[in-house]
Amino acid sequence: MQANRAGNGLLSALSATSRGADVRSPTAIARPQDPRSPVSDDEPVQKPPGYRENSVDSSGGRNPLGAIGNDPPSGKGKEEEKAPASQVQDPLEGMTPIDKWGLKGLRTLMNNFPDYNALTCGLDPATLGIDMRSTEMLSTKVYSLFDDIPPRSPVPKFRLPDCYQVKNVQPIEAKISSFNEETLMWIFYSCPRDIKQQMAAAELNNRNWRWHKKMQMWLTKDDVMVPQSLGPTHERGYYVVWDTANWRKERRELMLHYADLDTTPTAQLQSIGA
Repeated sequence: MQANRAGNGLLSALSATSRGADVRSPTAIARPQDPRSPVSDDEPVQKPPGYRENSVDSSGGRNPLGAIGNDPPSGKGKEEEKAPASQVQDPLEGMTPIDKWGLKGLRTLMNNFPDYNALTCGLDPATLGIDMRSTEMLSTKVYSLFDDIPPRSPVPKFRLPDCYQVKNVQPIEAKISSFNEETLMWIFYSCPRDIKQQMAAAELNNRNWRWHKKMQMWLTKDDVMVPQSLGPTHERGYYVVWDTANWRKERRELMLHYADLDTTPTAQLQSIGA
């Protein structure tokens, strides 16, 4: 009985304490709070562990991937490290372009820079261990280093049938009189400084065509319209000319001076035939 009473007394004391706290709580809530921090301004503020003072100031240079790791290395430093490796010393630095690419620059490379001899003068085959006195081929598979296709025989390995070979062709001297005027014009313009050109010119002269030395063209009289004589040295009228640009005959009105016509091809042909 005494033990139960002692236990009931302890429970009663705890209940009374809790009821007293509940009664006082509204008063505590209604009490105005001090807006100032309970910590004095003079006392130093304790910072949490791991806090860095320059964390705010260095936010501008922070790694874009986050706070993990250090700032990325500057690209300028890498360029400065690679710059000396890419620089090549010019052995002809200071020379004018005329001397650099002339004999003066070549002699300077040959005398002072033996490493450039292979580029300037090439290599001596005797230093490569090749027997230059041998009559046999050095190799049967040597071809240009710049050719990606092996060399082939220029002669095809087949025989042309005899039916493709025309052997009974008469010489041009015997056939030129049977050519039309267009063929003669083609021979004249396509065979410069050749005997065929002289033969074509002579045949055109035989067909009343004349070469105008100033106008550099062939012309003949028009059979329909007779030119009008203006004196012993010249005349005026319509003539048929051979237009090389359009490769056809055209009728034009011209003032023709007889001295401008060339009549030598016939005489030259006679001398050639003789």
